[in-house]
Amino acid sequence: MLKKITSIELINKFKNLYKKKKTLSIIGITSLLFLITLGIFASFSKDTKTKEISGPFVKDQVIIKYKVDLSQSVEFKQKLTSLGVISQEKVYKTSTNPSLSKYYILKLKQGIDVKSVVKELSKFNELEKAEPNYIFSAQAEPNDPSYPKEWALQKIDMPNAWIIGTGTSETKVAVVDTGVDGSHPEFNGRISLAADCASGTCVDSTATDNSYHGTHVAGTIGAATNNGVGVAGINWNINFIVAKMLNSQGTGSGTALVSGIIFASENGARVINLSLGGAHACSSMEQDAINFAINNGTTVIVAAGNSNMNASNFSPASCQGVLVVGATGPNDERAVYSNFGSIVDIAAPGGNSNGAAKTAANTILSTAPGGSYQVLQGTSMATPHVVGVAALLLSVNPGLSPSQVKSCLVDNADPISTDKPIGPRLNAFKTLNACSGLPPITTTTTIPRETTSTTIVSGGGNSQTPLLQGTVYTDLNTNNTPDPGEGYQGASVAIAGPFNGSIATDSLGKFFFPNLPVGDYTISAVAGSVNFNPSSLFSMATNMIRTADFKIISGSGGDSTTTTTTTTTIPPDPDEEDTTTTTIPIFYNCVFDPSCALNQGQIQFCPLKCTKK
Repeated sequence: MLKKITSIELINKFKNLYKKKKTLSIIGITSLLFLITLGIFASFSKDTKTKEISGPFVKDQVIIKYKVDLSQSVEFKQKLTSLGVISQEKVYKTSTNPSLSKYYILKLKQGIDVKSVVKELSKFNELEKAEPNYIFSAQAEPNDPSYPKEWALQKIDMPNAWIIGTGTSETKVAVVDTGVDGSHPEFNGRISLAADCASGTCVDSTATDNSYHGTHVAGTIGAATNNGVGVAGINWNINFIVAKMLNSQGTGSGTALVSGIIFASENGARVINLSLGGAHACSSMEQDAINFAINNGTTVIVAAGNSNMNASNFSPASCQGVLVVGATGPNDERAVYSNFGSIVDIAAPGGNSNGAAKTAANTILSTAPGGSYQVLQGTSMATPHVVGVAALLLSVNPGLSPSQVKSCLVDNADPISTDKPIGPRLNAFKTLNACSGLPPITTTTTIPRETTSTTIVSGGGNSQTPLLQGTVYTDLNTNNTPDPGEGYQGASVAIAGPFNGSIATDSLGKFFFPNLPVGDYTISAVAGSVNFNPSSLFSMATNMIRTADFKIISGSGGDSTTTTTTTTTIPPDPDEEDTTTTTIPIFYNCVFDPSCALNQGQIQFCPLKCTKK
């Protein structure tokens, strides 16, 4: 039997030979060095052809990748048969991609040891890769429905992000999951394409969710918003592609996963949501599918996993090029279950009941099959928050590449302090403000002016005067006038003077301070992260109506006061009968509502609870 010689031993023999012979021909040295290099290269190639097998996988199946193409040699087929292979079938039947078309799935005789077959196949010169068909599972926990309390949207500053964009049906987002209940009222007309990929081949289907997971994920991304019912999705308008690859138990194969990824990207998905994971390092097949999607302009965003472990041990979190999402709770703490580590790029609200009863106050509420709603927690719930913001960003700046989308999300997230690394926490407004391609939102200063016009006309002796009124609005068309659709709901307007108080703007962005004591006042406002400094003193006199508007514009500069004031003094005439119809505003006291009741119509601004005075 020949004794094996290592590369180091070979080099030492070469040194001894050199000492003895003193001279060697150039050809001899070159040949020897070539053999050493070849031996080292062969050893390296051998070591990197297979990975340690970890995590669950499908029984009686192996995934292989040919170096060139399907081998038709009789000898090769005989070797497969000897290992217990009974059939082989192309994974990507319709793909023309030269790398993906080389993948095949081998079916083995029942009971054959998959690990042993993978080890033997890795020795075949015809093959580039051999690996198990790994199993993936959804990264979430089910729970009973609860009344909505979408603290997560406030945490990532969605109200301000919506000033910049609310989404468009031109943007396609794929949910590769358990399917989506397309009959749910929140998804009416929003699912443009659906397929069942569970078998490893995507076929047209309604992809109905017979679990709960995919429907919940989709609701966070794009449930119908501003409709006065249910929950608010991050995208008011969106176009869903649904690829069903997980079964009712929330598990599915690697071939189903990669088929769903390819299907989604080939059909125009700009973002793919993968709220799933397997307990193994990224496989060659998974990486090639992700590479295909990214090269096709699709951003792939994945859950870090729910095992409270290093995410590098899980797939697709450990795949290159994906954006990995960890989960936080209501106080920006790392959720106790969230995976962590240097490969986790960004965190987002995923819920953190931490042993307490799961409610909408500590988990994530979203849509559920059958037209209902449900609270869940997990990195599966964190991931669609990032996906939703990515889609929103692409709706206003569709030219961004996957790497640019990833940088925009991570670079503009808020730093948080956690026990283990999960990256900064998502900030939707900062992301859109920095990367929308539009001038950043700020405020401007205008000089107050007086005019004889007013928005409220009344007969003599108006019982509401002195009345201070106005609008907080986003001047989208830069005409210095609050037009329909520009009002900013939920802004806080405060006055100081003989009367001190504050009020929230209504659904049209309007506010009213009636029956003010006569005297000098200042007025200020806060609209999300935009702060208007207090104005100069102005007077409120008997029977006076004064209008003060606050305008948010696109431009440069810091925060400052923006008030355009108009005044009208109505002289009292006790002998004149009031024959006009006076519009009497309805006044509310508005405070933060910890239960976030959704009875004010525009539910995306539900942190304020208003009661009629």
